[in-house]
Amino acid sequence: MIRKVILFFIGLILLGGLINTCSDENLDRQPQPEDPALAGNLAHREIQSMSSDDRARMFERFFVASGEKCEKVTETFYQGEDKVSGDAFWNVRCGDRREWVIQVKNDALGSTKILDCKVLSLVGGGKCFVAFESQ
Repeated sequence: MIRKVILFFIGLILLGGLINTCSDENLDRQPQPEDPALAGNLAHREIQSMSSDDRARMFERFFVASGEKCEKVTETFYQGEDKVSGDAFWNVRCGDRREWVIQVKNDALGSTKILDCKVLSLVGGGKCFVAFESQ
């Protein structure tokens, strides 16, 4: 299941890269470094650059690929970044009122981990929909 999620994100990144590469405004852009530590979290940057509607649709597809249930994403929230690893954390609220935290790893694949926000709270990992600086 995790492999499907990773492959899904790779596909999104590649598709986004192909679309961005073909646009006129990117013709003069310099190539990005291959090392994620030098380039920053590329998968997160791609997600962050999306409109809120596109981001919601992308996360809906993410949930289908992950096998978790979230038929309609009603809200997305960028919670913050782990300053050491560069991993980004996104929160997603679904139409069924479930809330999730999605860790977007700062690696070449844009690997992800997903956790129900109730579980996050129970294990002392903080609260969803609260920016890291505020916790």
